[in-house]
Amino acid sequence: MENSNKKSLNRGSRAAILPYCGDPFLLNYWLKFFNKVWGNEIDRLYICLNSTVEDDVIQYIVDLCSRNSKIKLEHHKRQMQQGQAINLALELVEEDMVMLIEEDAIIFKPGVVDSYFKKIEEEGYEVVGSLRGFCSQEIVEQARKKWGCTFPGLWPNFLFTYTKHLLSTDRNFGSRRWSAGEKIEPLDYVCKTDQASDTFVNTSLQLYAKFHGKIFYVDQHVGDILAYQDRQLPIDAPWTHINGLSGGITSLLQDQNGRPLTRRKIDPPKPATKIPKNWSREVEKKRYENKVYWWKTFYEHREAGKLNDFADAYNLAIRQLIKQFDLSEENIKNVKERYSQIRV
Repeated sequence: MENSNKKSLNRGSRAAILPYCGDPFLLNYWLKFFNKVWGNEIDRLYICLNSTVEDDVIQYIVDLCSRNSKIKLEHHKRQMQQGQAINLALELVEEDMVMLIEEDAIIFKPGVVDSYFKKIEEEGYEVVGSLRGFCSQEIVEQARKKWGCTFPGLWPNFLFTYTKHLLSTDRNFGSRRWSAGEKIEPLDYVCKTDQASDTFVNTSLQLYAKFHGKIFYVDQHVGDILAYQDRQLPIDAPWTHINGLSGGITSLLQDQNGRPLTRRKIDPPKPATKIPKNWSREVEKKRYENKVYWWKTFYEHREAGKLNDFADAYNLAIRQLIKQFDLSEENIKNVKERYSQIRV
């Protein structure tokens, strides 16, 4: 069992929050990096498992998490939005500082988590995060006028701050809408038209309002962007945010009856997912090939002899998706070169 509760006498306590949809093979792979690379740089990992996946899969997940005493797992027997999962996990956090991380984010170089917590502990920053748009144009324009920021959102991933700062917000970490005539308080702005924002933008506005001069920016190294720009992960990148993998067993990875794998024992048979008619095929196929590479990787690195029935369904779901979306097996294989520095 991995167990390292020692910490530097000169630092505060640190936690990480992981909202998690229930893919057992993804978590097995993800935890290899947590256990070997960066787990000793925090004091507690809070996993908010929100999933309707079958009981034997849940039990396997419980077993995986029990192997490291730093992990606190909470299971909610329903699928929920990421913002709600963050809030539920935050209620449990006792540590001084917290990092938000997503299940499709891999940290593969030691020391980076420690270094960004130290930006807060030793250099006077209040937040470490990555710029993100994902909101209506009025919000973007007003944030630029008020704070000079390129985008008003921060990713809820590789986000470091004091726990108290998140607790001091309205704790609506999810998406949010404002009607025309409604005031966006952090911007001190009354909307001219209806406005909307994706996950964590509402919280980001509140953090900007308090700390806009004390935010240190980092790169997410987003896999979707790498895919459609035909770029490799930079050699000096310490992590990557693959992006979109939580939509695997909850949506795209389905059994032969068209049911997402998290609901294959619950829902009646459905028609299979078909390729969307309105997508840009070249760009979207690259993105899906990027995702499929990772789902195949998780499957190939699964623990032998565990969850054999679910593993068969998982493998079938991957092969179905490749066929339905007319993806290239060769392109999927070549994705490995994009992430050449990542090794389990």
